[in-house]
Amino acid sequence: MTFQEITQYERKLYNQGVKLIAGVDEVGRGPLAGPFVVSSVILNLEKIFSKDFQRDVEESWGRVVSYKYFMENTGKNEELNTEVTTRETSRNNDVLLRHTEKKETSLYGKIKDSKKLSPKTREILSEFIKKEAISYSIEVFGPEEVDKLGISKLTQMAFFQAIQRLKVKPQYVLTDTFEVVKITKQNQKNIVNGDNKSISIASASIVAKVFRDSIMIKMHEKYPNYGFDKNKGYGTAIHLKALKEFGPCEIHRKSFEPIKSLEISR
Repeated sequence: MTFQEITQYERKLYNQGVKLIAGVDEVGRGPLAGPFVVSSVILNLEKIFSKDFQRDVEESWGRVVSYKYFMENTGKNEELNTEVTTRETSRNNDVLLRHTEKKETSLYGKIKDSKKLSPKTREILSEFIKKEAISYSIEVFGPEEVDKLGISKLTQMAFFQAIQRLKVKPQYVLTDTFEVVKITKQNQKNIVNGDNKSISIASASIVAKVFRDSIMIKMHEKYPNYGFDKNKGYGTAIHLKALKEFGPCEIHRKSFEPIKSLEISR
């Protein structure tokens, strides 16, 4: 997926005069444990679609900056003092930055479906997206809310709430497949596999996933038996084995199988 491809929906709308586009995505719809998280992000399209900016993003050669160095310099205005290098020399925990006066262009160029990024890259991009966005929101719903409302009803509420909580009102909404019923159809587009086709949706997916993953890593410290730091609450073999041995804990979704059956049998 090239930068031109992942910005195709935003570019079409931008050329029609629509500049405030909210991408919306969720993380945690299917896990057996933990919260359901939705994020909405409005990117600065005027910056992204400037000619110089796009030229720099599409450059095929670059420089590398380490994750630690980027995090230490987040929020600083000075240029990163990095050495020009080739793609082959980049390490797994490094982020490739293209040869340009500002690091922003190459980081925009790395935004894609959060599932296709390493944890370290997701963390870098999440901080970058939140810093660069015109507006963003994160909505978190605990397992008890999932059990009470059901995941379908909660998803509707969560998507709409994430959009409403943006400090800047969007002109248009892009979602990953899901239609928000409280928003008119002419003001939204629901894209199948949208987190891999829209930079706005991909940005929302990254922000939501990093936020939820951090919660599950903390939950692992409280409930170490289930491997939440690795499985993030999803029903892996190790997680299911732990459920049979220890039973569900406080953050398990009681309305989800096999937890529901385990609760009934007790």
